[in-house]
Amino acid sequence: MNPRPTIAGLILSGAALAGVAAWLATRGVPIAAPVDAASRLGSKRETASTTRSRTKDLVSTGSFDWASVATNDLRRYIVNLRAVQCPEPTVRDIIIAEVQRQFDPREAPFKVASGEVLFPENETSAQRQIRRRADYLRRRNLRLVEKEKVAVIRELLGIDLPLEPLRGWYSRNYERMESAINGVPAEKRERVREMMEAYWNLSDTLNDDRDVSMKGRDAEFIERYRENNERRRLGLLQILTSDEVELFDMRASSAAERLRIQLGEMQPTEAEFREIYRLRRDIEEPFGGTMTVGHTTGVEQDPQAETRYRERLEALLPPERLAQMDRVQGERHQNLARLRDRFGLAPEVVDQAYELLQQGVPITEHIRVVENGQVVDRERTRQSSRPPEAQWNQMREILGSQAFTVIEAMFPDDQPEPSGPIPLPLRTP
Repeated sequence: MNPRPTIAGLILSGAALAGVAAWLATRGVPIAAPVDAASRLGSKRETASTTRSRTKDLVSTGSFDWASVATNDLRRYIVNLRAVQCPEPTVRDIIIAEVQRQFDPREAPFKVASGEVLFPENETSAQRQIRRRADYLRRRNLRLVEKEKVAVIRELLGIDLPLEPLRGWYSRNYERMESAINGVPAEKRERVREMMEAYWNLSDTLNDDRDVSMKGRDAEFIERYRENNERRRLGLLQILTSDEVELFDMRASSAAERLRIQLGEMQPTEAEFREIYRLRRDIEEPFGGTMTVGHTTGVEQDPQAETRYRERLEALLPPERLAQMDRVQGERHQNLARLRDRFGLAPEVVDQAYELLQQGVPITEHIRVVENGQVVDRERTRQSSRPPEAQWNQMREILGSQAFTVIEAMFPDDQPEPSGPIPLPLRTP
């Protein structure tokens, strides 16, 4: 159950009554019980000047009460409130609360009852699927009533109350989607929201049809998944410009979110980030949506994809920016950045520690591998995780004891013994 609409209605009602009570109290006006508004929109209209004059006479004679302002005709109600100089925010709160109160009986059948069990124990997969669909249909019916209510408020007050997206019956990052929707021009948001809700519905239906928990995402599933995402892209292009579509995808994409975290220390320009995202999108979102190759059956990652990505990066970025990007994406720098955030280290301290870590000594390792059915001895060279002792002690001084204890656990001592290289067990290339 989402209690927010009900709670919002109660808060608005309370705020409206408190606001109007305070306003009337400043005028020494006795408050009578409000009239029950039975209809949302009335046909009779009265000018503000006429009502103001009539109400002023009532107040001056001491015969004014709340019943002279409240009316079943909400349009006239607004005129009455403004005529007696009710503050505009209070006018808005009163009218919204009235509209909410009138819609409550229509919304009630589609809201989860108090005490209802949302996630029954010992529920089978088939039962869960039926329950999820039924819950979605309930929420969809509630949404239809909510949209009508929002339209009434828009007509009365000229304002739009936002609605949360109608979530499908499978989980996804709806908060990130809502953030992406809020990033498009205001006049296009509702159409984008409705288009995304239709997309989620198709995606969830596809998952149910294929029963992916049992059959996996095979070639047939992938083809339908591609079609669904292409339909979404074309739908967005009917609402947004091509540039707006790309910005929307960058806000909604999990690949973009990962890239944003990875490149945070690099502080890429908007142009740099957009170009790098385009390159990563082709690798991480090859089917047009968030599903990756690792989530499929019988589909292998292109072995040359990462090589092409690197080549395009080198053509895109100047050498110094590419080196900075490699640095911030490396495990050592990311570990130090987490230490900085945890212990409040200065940025220059992190930079010094990173340069010291980079001074690890070369280690030659003897390994045995299988080649053409034969076990052969080979050597390889790598950098030790820790620098020499002098630099390691220097790190202890600049990081402080607490941070150094953590970094010491992250980078075990693997420097070669004086007697020779470190042997490794048999490996198959």
